[in-house]
Amino acid sequence: MVRGSHSLPIESVRHTDVWGTRAEKYLALKKGTDAAYSDLMTVAPYFFFSPKDLASQSEQAGWISLEKLFPVGGMGVKSRRDHFLVDQDPDSLKRRFDSLVATRDLEGTRKELAVSDNEDA
Repeated sequence: MVRGSHSLPIESVRHTDVWGTRAEKYLALKKGTDAAYSDLMTVAPYFFFSPKDLASQSEQAGWISLEKLFPVGGMGVKSRRDHFLVDQDPDSLKRRFDSLVATRDLEGTRKELAVSDNEDA
């Protein structure tokens, strides 16, 4: 959404939680009681649309960003490796992990355990 110079100024942004069925939510919003709403602080660059305690925001701004902390992203555990990562017997699972960690022949162990990096495996 882009505001042009012809737009009216925003007086305030308000928030409320409405619970129930869709019909109940519409009815509650239609009635519109002021007691249930709270004013939000809209501060650039985040513009949160739910209540936030921003008292420590300046302190947090000095922290290292997640982007810098984890420069290389990953997709986590992939279900295409379930045959390797999931087992009903904890001892069997531990043996597989131990063999992968302890191996000096990574390629041989990967073939033996049927673990590959390609997408069609």
